[in-house]
Amino acid sequence: MPWLDALDETQRAAFREHGSAIARQLLAALDASTVTDRAAHLATASEAAAEYGVAAAQRGLGVTATVETFLRFRRPFVAELLGVARRRGLETSATTDLIGRAVDAIDELLVATVRAWEMTLRTTKEAQAE
Repeated sequence: MPWLDALDETQRAAFREHGSAIARQLLAALDASTVTDRAAHLATASEAAAEYGVAAAQRGLGVTATVETFLRFRRPFVAELLGVARRRGLETSATTDLIGRAVDAIDELLVATVRAWEMTLRTTKEAQAE
């Protein structure tokens, strides 16, 4: 990802923090014992994903690069969940349910990222037009 090389350490740290917050809250949502707790963690993860989208738009990162970067997080996250399922000895149906919920949640987070990216770009263009 060439754009990453153009960031200074402070900017990279900000993107890492957004990514870490998303991952922490996503794991908490998947581990939540109630629907209410799951929804709360997913809402917090969505806020972090939106902040990621805003940061990407503010730094001039295109939507394709923003999505590509987000998707680079998805594969290792799902792979780690599969590893956890194996280590915990989860049955196939429980593993399938876990991965399905994770993929659905990640999709929601990607939409939140892109929506925030679009709103930031639109707001920036409107401010420049004034």
